[in-house]
Order: sequence, then C-alpha cells, then structure tokens
Amino acid sequence: MAKTAVLLPRQEMQAISEHLIEGYKMLTPMCIEHIQTQNVCARARELEEQGCELIVARGLQAALIKQTARVPVVSVVITTQELGILTRQLVRDTGLLHPKIGLIGFENMLSDISRFDDLFDVELVRYLIPEQTTSDTAQMLLELTDRAVREGCQAIIGGDLACARAAEHALPHCFLSSGLESLRIAFATAERVAYAIDLEKRNSAEMNTIFWTSAPTASSTCSRRTRWSAGSGSWWTSPPAACRSTSASARSTRRSAAVWPGWR
Repeated sequence: MAKTAVLLPRQEMQAISEHLIEGYKMLTPMCIEHIQTQNVCARARELEEQGCELIVARGLQAALIKQTARVPVVSVVITTQELGILTRQLVRDTGLLHPKIGLIGFENMLSDISRFDDLFDVELVRYLIPEQTTSDTAQMLLELTDRAVREGCQAIIGGDLACARAAEHALPHCFLSSGLESLRIAFATAERVAYAIDLEKRNSAEMNTIFWTSAPTASSTCSRRTRWSAGSGSWWTSPPAACRSTSASARSTRRSAAVWPGWR
C-alpha cells in the first residue's frame, strides 16, 4: 500500500477526508492536514524525505507541489454539482438574472462544464492556468482576477487569492470549495495510482530476485582445468571457455602469443 499524504487548504475538507480515506484500502495515510499555501512546498519536501509515495492536493497547492516534489500528485477536481451550488449562491448575492461570473483557478481542478451556462442561467467565464505552468502561479491568479474585473465580471469564484482580490474590488465572491463527491473522486484516482506504485515495486523486487539467483558465481564460471604436458613433463592450467574473451582483440592477442609456457 502506497504511503499517502493529503494536504488541503481548508479544515472542513480535512475533516471530510479523515473519514473518507478509511474506505480506500490501497492508501496508507501518512497525514491528512489543513495547510497554508506558503508552507505547502516545505511540507511536501519533508514528507518525501520521510518516505511519502503519493500526495493528494488541490489547486494552487497541487501546482506548487508538482514543481517541488518528485512524488506523484493527484489533484482534487471540482464536480459540476459543487460548482453549481456556488453559482446559485452568487446569483442570489448579486440579485441579477443572468450574471457574468469569473471562474479563477487551474485547468486540473474542473470536470466537464461545457453545458454549465444553460443549466444554471449564468455566463461563466473561465480564467484558468494550464496544469504544466512553471511561472509564478500565485501572481498569475491575481492577474487573472484583475482581468476578470476589467472584462466586466460581476462575481468571482476561486481560491483564497482570487477571493481576496475580488474583495478588494468589492465584488461578491465564493471560495471554490471541494465537497464529499470531489474528494471521493480524488481518492479513487489516488488508489489507482497507489496500485500502480505497488505493482512497480513488486515487479522491481521480482527482477532483482531473478537477477541475483540466476547470476553465476565465480567458482562456477572461472574454475580452471589442469593438464599434463607430455612435451615439457609439467602441468599447466588453462582458463575455461566462459572466462575467455571472444572479442576480436582478445582472439588476435591469443593468436599472436607463441605458445603456453609448458609447451616449450
């Protein structure tokens, strides 16, 4: 079972995860923590040094960990239902019939929302950072929020940074929270990754066993044969074929040698 760490930006998500992870037997939880974003990279490195093999994280924290740690990272994905609940709340807060809402975040955080506008009667404008971005993602989130405001968004959905910037612009905003369903999906994905990790470790152990048990010993491959030389009246020792090089240079060297010492 893969040693798994769960790092999350909100305490309510931590509480859900502590109960939920018990149902995933392939995961061995090292820790389930609520952590501030500024501390997540140092904590990920610390866990990696302690033998952590898999990390479950979300949004900006997941992006930062992927840039820092070498262990696999499973990102928590927001479901359409969870996003819809937040949208309904912002519709009530704005009092508008068809509000323009800016969604600030990362591409790896969202499920399929292609029909979202029709379902919830809003204009949802996506301002998303690609998953493989290596730039200053925190600054990019702030810039995307400012851009959403300039482009006429009347409310903001995003993480802590986006919500704080929206508050500076006096716009209604909602934190893009992860509930039971999105965490369940993340743990199911993590369990599949954990199975692959365990399978790779098992295959590696089997290959090592095969290699060491089948490797010939020095006594079995390099034993020598002693013969009596009638011409010299003495014994001489020849190396076995397994220890003699078959390369062209070695054959050439043997051909150029005059005779074995005992043949003279």
